[in-house]
Amino acid sequence: GDEDVYFPKEVYEETARLLPDCTLRMYEGVGHLGAVMDKRFPRDVLDFVRHHARGQAEPDVEPPTATDQPARRHIHQDTWIAAAVEEVFALYCDATRWHELAGADMGEITSVSGPIDQVGTTFEGTMRIAGRKITGTGRIAEVEPLRLVRVQAAGPGAMTFVYRFEPEGTGTRFSADAEYEITSALSKLVDKVVLHGYVDRAMRHMTARMKEMAEAKVPAAT
Repeated sequence: GDEDVYFPKEVYEETARLLPDCTLRMYEGVGHLGAVMDKRFPRDVLDFVRHHARGQAEPDVEPPTATDQPARRHIHQDTWIAAAVEEVFALYCDATRWHELAGADMGEITSVSGPIDQVGTTFEGTMRIAGRKITGTGRIAEVEPLRLVRVQAAGPGAMTFVYRFEPEGTGTRFSADAEYEITSALSKLVDKVVLHGYVDRAMRHMTARMKEMAEAKVPAAT
């Protein structure tokens, strides 16, 4: 991808010039892991192999198999917090504390353009997947004050995160849902090996930290 933070575009171009009979495909707007998960990647690899194996100038493209069909992934975590919904919502909307909620793997949140409870606010963030630092961006897509925040994120693929805040008894039911699309058999493998586990762990950590931090600020009712 042309946004690869590990190997600049010029490195790929120089490598392609030095390798005989090499074909370079550069995917715009994606990074290191995003390129591997791009639905064009397995097709381009197969086309390259067919071209060299059969000696055809333009190999026929086979129709996608069942494993090539897009699949949606959904991850859900929730917890009950002994704090008022106003306090829990305010904690989530405090971008200066997101690094505390996310933990070390998520790194820093920077370049926040406005309030988190305002549609259109954007931000940049880093995370570590399989020991590698990945940079991504996010945008607040929907807000229902004291009820819901929807975030559209782009990094290793496009993801949607929905955070809900529901009064429950003397406290708040906080839930986090993540949805993303797997577009090829290869990206399904990447998802199974790396991505799904990472997102699930990150969301479990965040919900646990929301509970810990909110209850430390607002003691449970007695």
